[in-house]
Amino acid sequence: MRLSQREIATVRAALRLWRAHLKQVGNPSNVSDLFTRHLPLSPKEIDRLADRIGKGREVPHLSRDWAPACLAVPTYYGHREDRKPDEPDFADPFVPVAVGEVEGVRLILGSDDPNDDEAPDIQIERRPHGWAIFLHPTAFDSVANIYFLDDGRSFLLPEWGEQQIERVSDIPEDLDAV
Repeated sequence: MRLSQREIATVRAALRLWRAHLKQVGNPSNVSDLFTRHLPLSPKEIDRLADRIGKGREVPHLSRDWAPACLAVPTYYGHREDRKPDEPDFADPFVPVAVGEVEGVRLILGSDDPNDDEAPDIQIERRPHGWAIFLHPTAFDSVANIYFLDDGRSFLLPEWGEQQIERVSDIPEDLDAV
């Protein structure tokens, strides 16, 4: 879901008011029909939600002449043991990747539509002493940020929202399943 900064500010203000109300009144589950199936959040949960919402991102501002270059990326099959020796490592399907200038560079994976909310994307920004890379599996919901400093150091900063990045010790089997 995409929210404007104004919408985010409004939701955060409403959360603050609700948190203050909870501290004064206590459990409001009998006051509203919205809590018939679920209990309301605790003040601590409200704080965490407000922080998550505050970290939410607007859609990157497209430059006036955002005309993405669309590439067709072949699929890699070179890892398969059942391949015939004469089969190429890369073959069909060729999948679109749109590359365009936003507030940095944005790569939309599997789509050529800059408004596609379902396609994963990667946004790359230049910073004064390195690069910031934001990983969005869908609709600008960040799962992690990667930072490359000009001196060669690199950092991974996982996000702790609903959708989290999984740490693995090898390539996930589902990536190359037959």
